[in-house]
Amino acid sequence: MSADQIPSKPIEIEFFNRTKSIVNVWVEPTCVSIDLDDNTEYKMVTEERFFRLEFDENGQLIFYLQYSFGFKLFKRPASAMVHNPNEWILEFDWSDIN
Repeated sequence: MSADQIPSKPIEIEFFNRTKSIVNVWVEPTCVSIDLDDNTEYKMVTEERFFRLEFDENGQLIFYLQYSFGFKLFKRPASAMVHNPNEWILEFDWSDIN
């Protein structure tokens, strides 16, 4: 099965800033800089199926969407509970860029 034959479903990628400071993530090819608040969970939702992660010399995370630009970014306060009861809030919506 080729990559073109794989059914497209939204992919959800969750990440969490556990530091006590703001962490920056750069998203390509959209060229979007996202500051991740401390003690906050994030979720990126995209139709993209291929990704690449890089860290530059300053430790900044560069997140590559390989073949698309569009994504939505949600965030919510972290929780000490196993299943976070806090609701996801839409932070950015670039889903219509493609």
